[in-house]
Amino acid sequence: MKNQPILIIVCLLVVGCIIGTFTSIAIIDDINSDLNPDLDPVEGKQANYATLSTAILCMGLVVISALVLSYIRIYRATKSKYIAALLLFFIPALIKSIFTLRTMYSVVRIIATQKSSIVQDIGFSHSGFAGILLIVSIFELVAASTLLYLSMK
Repeated sequence: MKNQPILIIVCLLVVGCIIGTFTSIAIIDDINSDLNPDLDPVEGKQANYATLSTAILCMGLVVISALVLSYIRIYRATKSKYIAALLLFFIPALIKSIFTLRTMYSVVRIIATQKSSIVQDIGFSHSGFAGILLIVSIFELVAASTLLYLSMK
């Protein structure tokens, strides 16, 4: 079928979005349960940014996982050195995606527990660390989705 790769990628993105949403809810609940009573809970705009970021990170994680599995399947069939090199690149990228998800958890926790200027530097503002991390994750998701599409054609 001509549109099968696109359908598979869309399904992977939906699965990643669902996983990311549930992960974000768990992260926000965990952070809010640990907050001191004098601190505001993570809600509203902060919760929306955290959910968006976590969903995008999980979508990337799912797509990169599918890419690694696809390249393993191709390597088993062809024993190509080029595919082996791609695997040597994408397996660490998969591990990095997992650590990036953990980093986002830490960033949301810091934003929730700090009442100082560090929140501007690390937060979701246009120059904050979390904002930059979100932008990079979007580019990574687009690139991984494109590579997966090309690998399935």
